[in-house]
Amino acid sequence: MKKGIIPDDLPFYVSVASNTDPGMAPKGKSAVFILVPVPLVSQTGHVNWQDESARLLERVQARLTVHRITIADSDIIHSKR
Repeated sequence: MKKGIIPDDLPFYVSVASNTDPGMAPKGKSAVFILVPVPLVSQTGHVNWQDESARLLERVQARLTVHRITIADSDIIHSKR
């Protein structure tokens, strides 16, 4: 990301807050926070972040699926896209 490019091997951080505080989510559900670091907007040139964020979401979901973790679009309550 130092060169203003989103890497092919996309790093991201996942926190399941409801594992330590069950009150964060309804019974039978989880509160999940996923942080995807990206280069500074000023370093990326002309990027349509609305389109790019949709592609990043697909990439994150694909990586989670490899680990048998699925998050349906209908389960996403808030997303900065």
